[in-house]
Amino acid sequence: MFGRPHISENAVTGRQIRLPLVHVVAGVNGKKTVRIPWHSHAYFELLFVLEGGTAYEIADRRRLDLVGGQFFVVPPGVPHRGIQNLRTPSNVCGIAFDPGAREARKNTPFTTSDLKWLGRQFEQHSLSVRPMGTELRRLTTALSRQRDEFAVKCGMGGTVASFRLATCAVVLQAASQLAHGEPDDAGRFSKTVLAYVEAHYDEPIRAGDLARAAGCSRSRLFQVFKQSTGMTPTDYVQRLRVNKLSEAMLKSNASITELALAAGFSSSQYFCKVFRKYAGATPSEYRRRYRNEAMASADVRTGHATTK
Repeated sequence: MFGRPHISENAVTGRQIRLPLVHVVAGVNGKKTVRIPWHSHAYFELLFVLEGGTAYEIADRRRLDLVGGQFFVVPPGVPHRGIQNLRTPSNVCGIAFDPGAREARKNTPFTTSDLKWLGRQFEQHSLSVRPMGTELRRLTTALSRQRDEFAVKCGMGGTVASFRLATCAVVLQAASQLAHGEPDDAGRFSKTVLAYVEAHYDEPIRAGDLARAAGCSRSRLFQVFKQSTGMTPTDYVQRLRVNKLSEAMLKSNASITELALAAGFSSSQYFCKVFRKYAGATPSEYRRRYRNEAMASADVRTGHATTK
């Protein structure tokens, strides 16, 4: 998200808001799928998914899937890339920052000890997908909105100051949540339901099944799931199935019909309709378009990642 020439839309740099702690506050808010090539940074990346979803691959071949209401940290020097995102539309907000940067305290409420503490929390809890607590999500949503409005109000000193404070508040809240574990009941609820869907995505899944797994009513299920992920349960299940199948199509020679039935779709025709909705292409078109790229990326090793 943050490397040149792949810096995202509506990006605000730390230089613009006179905040040496921050390299950039960036994000993507739209319906386009995005592929981000291998890269690494000299600073921490905080990536928050407010709606939809995205997926990243780390140089050790780990894949991290995120949906609305989740976030993770990439530490300095770790090569990673963004995988094709089929969970559109997505609203993603990210902050790239360095607590050890020269003049990192300038225009922040942080002391030198605070900055060291922040660095320790993000280092210790990096590369692990976490649910966002209610306060972290509220602060990040507000920051995302301010980022989008910043270009219009760029000349106003009050806007710059409030943007700096909003950015620092998100960084601090994220570190505090990491330090204290699970955020709240909504976060635990979301984690339970997502784990159930992951384990049973290739089977028929009904709202009643998810409600029982979460130990709540169906109305409560829809309310909290939408609040946590930005999606309905049905939408999430369909997107996950499409994501799983998009990977399988690039690695397997099995027919589209075989793969669709194995992933829980009732027919290949219905699968093609759903796949086109989220991927913007038919399964066959997608397989032809990205298979060569997937085979080439299989040969990528840590040394091939470029620093942006």
